[in-house]
Amino acid sequence: MGGKALFFDIDGTLVSEITGLMPSSAKRALSETRKKGNLVFINSGRTLGGMKTIFPMPLAQGATFEPELSEKCAAAAAKEAAYREVYPEAVSIVTDDAAVAAKVASAEELLKENGFESIVISEAGLALDASGKTLGYVMTVTTKKGYGGAITMTMGYRLDGAITGIAFVTLNETPGFGMKADEAAFKDQFIGKNAFELVYVKTGATEENEIDAISGATVTTKAVTGAVNAGLCFASDMVASGIGGAGNE
Repeated sequence: MGGKALFFDIDGTLVSEITGLMPSSAKRALSETRKKGNLVFINSGRTLGGMKTIFPMPLAQGATFEPELSEKCAAAAAKEAAYREVYPEAVSIVTDDAAVAAKVASAEELLKENGFESIVISEAGLALDASGKTLGYVMTVTTKKGYGGAITMTMGYRLDGAITGIAFVTLNETPGFGMKADEAAFKDQFIGKNAFELVYVKTGATEENEIDAISGATVTTKAVTGAVNAGLCFASDMVASGIGGAGNE
C-alpha cells in the first residue's frame, strides 16, 4: 500500500501559538512520517510573505522538515550575510577561486609559523567591485580560545592593509560580558585599522594598533583580537602572493 498525502496547518499545529516556533517534537513526528513513505504538505491560508516571516528560509527548503539540511543552509546564509556586513562595498564575493582555496589549504602551516595556535582559516574569498576588480578579501576565522567555546567570525581586508570590519557567525560568550563583543562599541573599533598586529588595552586605545578591551571579558577580547591578527597574517600573505591581482595596476 502506498503512502498517504498529509496536510498540516501552521498555527497551533506545526507552530506553537505561544512561542511562534516549531517544537522539536513536531519536527521528529514529521520526519518519522516521511520515512514511512508519506508525503507532507503545508496547508495554510497565509500569504507567501507570512510564510517567510515564520520560516525565514526558502519555502521549499522549509517544507522538507530536514533539520540538518535547514541548519546547513541557515549557516551558509549567516556566513554570506556576515561577509556582506564586513565588506559592504563589494558588489560580489567569490569563494571558489582556486588560488584562494590553495592558500586556505596551507593556512594552518602559515599560522603556526607565525605563532597562532588553535586558530583556523576555514574559508576565504575575493571581494569584487562592479567591474570584477578585486577590492580585497573576506575570510572565516575560528578560534578555540573563547571563554564560552569556539568563536567563528568573518573579517574583511582591503588590499591596502585596512580592516573593513568583523562579524560573528558563532559567539557563545557570557551575556553582559563577552557577548558585548558583538556590539558596535567593540567590533566597530576594528574598522579602518591598518596595522601588522593589533593589541588590546584596558586604559583607553590611543594608537593605531590598539583596541579597547571589553570590561570584565579579557578572555573574549584576547580571543577575538588573536583571531583578527591571524586574519591579518593570512591576508597579508595573500597580498604578497598577488592573489586576486593584488599589487597589479
